Amino acid sequence: MFFSDLDRTLIYSNKFEINNEVLIEEKNGEAISYISSKTLFLLKKLCNKNLFVPVTTRTQEQFERISLFKTKYAIIENGAKILINGKIDKEWESHIFNSFKNQSTKSDMIFKEFEKYKGNWILKEKNVDDEFYYFIIDVNNIPENINNFFRFLKINNWNYSIQGRKMYFIPNFISKEKAVSYVVNKESIKKYFASGDSNLDLNMVLQATYNLIPLHAEINRVNGLNFTKKSGIKASEEILEKYIKLFKSIIN
Repeated sequence: MFFSDLDRTLIYSNKFEINNEVLIEEKNGEAISYISSKTLFLLKKLCNKNLFVPVTTRTQEQFERISLFKTKYAIIENGAKILINGKIDKEWESHIFNSFKNQSTKSDMIFKEFEKYKGNWILKEKNVDDEFYYFIIDVNNIPENINNFFRFLKINNWNYSIQGRKMYFIPNFISKEKAVSYVVNKESIKKYFASGDSNLDLNMVLQATYNLIPLHAEINRVNGLNFTKKSGIKASEEILEKYIKLFKSIIN
């Protein structure tokens, strides 16, 4: 199976060089995301055999804006939800619900502490279904003492990630790698391939049998990661070609 992040891994905004790529997402009549025609062709081939699982921080609404390919499984909201044929997986939903019930440090305690650091550098904040939180930030004005708060998060079993202008606060029991492990066990998979571009993808790609990361990725450069030779939208083609080469006997 092929587990992959979407944005900046397989699909790209016009912040990247877009030529004759396929428009795959619109919002209010505005073009949002594109995909290489070659990547799309290869993904559809995988989808026909239920071999592709998208893994994204997008909400269900945001994920469903993406057209052109349908998958049996989709991991959304950073692993907080798993879709099976477009419907919420109730078993995983129950697991996440129970994890929230048993959570030692609730979100109100996190935000009470965060008030000490908030300021004009926070441009927008979003609560994603009471599961995790993200902020649009002014990266040039992050407080010098913010690492004190990040240490507080870590001590209290929360994770954080800064990706460009987005900053995430997520409880540790919500993660892409945990959701991937659930699907892997459910499908009795022995070997799988993973790709992603951010630190929210790091553990997911490290636990995979094989990984390939876009050269332009913001992910921490740690041992065990493999990078494409190409950047931008062409990296997605290289990733799919590598997967197909490794798992050719399954796909054909």
